[in-house]
Amino acid sequence: MDEFAATYTYLWFSLLLLVICLALLSFNRKGRNEVLISAALSGPLGFLSIFFVPDYWDPVRLVEFGTGLEDLIFSFAGGGIVWASVRICCGLASHRKIDRQRLLLTYLTTIALGLMLAKVLHHIGLPPMTITYLGFLVTLSVFLSLRPDLSRLSMVGAACYGSIYTFFCILCFRISPDFLNQWTLDSLSGYLVSGVPVEEIAWSFGFGAVWPLIIGYGLNVRTCRRPDESGRAASSSLADRIATKQFSFFSRAIGEEGTAGRKLGTSGKG
Repeated sequence: MDEFAATYTYLWFSLLLLVICLALLSFNRKGRNEVLISAALSGPLGFLSIFFVPDYWDPVRLVEFGTGLEDLIFSFAGGGIVWASVRICCGLASHRKIDRQRLLLTYLTTIALGLMLAKVLHHIGLPPMTITYLGFLVTLSVFLSLRPDLSRLSMVGAACYGSIYTFFCILCFRISPDFLNQWTLDSLSGYLVSGVPVEEIAWSFGFGAVWPLIIGYGLNVRTCRRPDESGRAASSSLADRIATKQFSFFSRAIGEEGTAGRKLGTSGKG
């Protein structure tokens, strides 16, 4: 059993991410469809792993068919984790009706343009991970120019997914130190964080920053405050609600102090 776990580290790491995705899904009951759509759209990106083998790494897979089952599970879980985290942390409202045509068009256009850019950069001779980073940067720039208000989703996605991925990746390397041998060491910078190649950590933060922009733009998410049933602006996140309560408290305190001052002034005149 230990030998199996050591050999197929990529498999159980992908399954671990899937468990985390399903756990976060349970906290997103109202937005469950959105999280599942995000995961489903991210899943096919696992086929892009063929462009990283063997120049960047060559993982041991349970079943080989150009790509592997692990790649699909890994990508599916990643898309689910990112959007579930963003929904929870940003308090996004659920969409009663999803514009599937807009979402699919955004997704396919982004993937198509990304592949075209990757082909050009590969022709120049850039390594796979450098191409990926540049792709993240271009995608980030384009979507933020179209929807600057989605920057908050991007930052939250990067922080959440980057942290989750890095933590469990470090755990994975602690349990199976030989996992590093599945990377093409000559393609790495040589910098490690608790045994994990810094390239992997950078990738996780990059993916976490970009994916919410694609999904958020496709779903036409609005990050501004929405009116509640009483007609007042409803806070969009837990942080906003706390800030609103604090503001109300200090406003009342200032008002009471002002009232007391006026009463004192009135009594002094008399």
